Amino acid sequence: MKNIEEKILIVEDEMAMSETLELLLEDYGLECEIATTGEEGLQLLKKKKFKVVLVDLRLPGMNGLQFIQRAHEMNPEISFIIITGSIEFDKKEIAHIDKVSKRIFYKPVSNVSDLIEEILFLLE
Repeated sequence: MKNIEEKILIVEDEMAMSETLELLLEDYGLECEIATTGEEGLQLLKKKKFKVVLVDLRLPGMNGLQFIQRAHEMNPEISFIIITGSIEFDKKEIAHIDKVSKRIFYKPVSNVSDLIEEILFLLE
């Protein structure tokens, strides 16, 4: 399998979900880090470079949409993929950010190959 040396940040408060995603992405040669809150994710973004961020919308403290807005302000080159258990959210808050994937992945993520395909596309 091709080794892609790009870091992925997973911002997800459910450890079972984030660890599963991490193991899956590592199988594709992708290096991952996990943040359990938006605030923790922003701290990691200050210290390290990430090309793609997988972000849950329902997080303790700062929610996922707020995180995307702040992270985009810090680094407009980062691409975001939303992974959520919520079917109701207002994407208008982040509509101006062109680096948010048009594909939303709902938990539990059953279409893993589609998620991997989207991540690899954003890494190009």
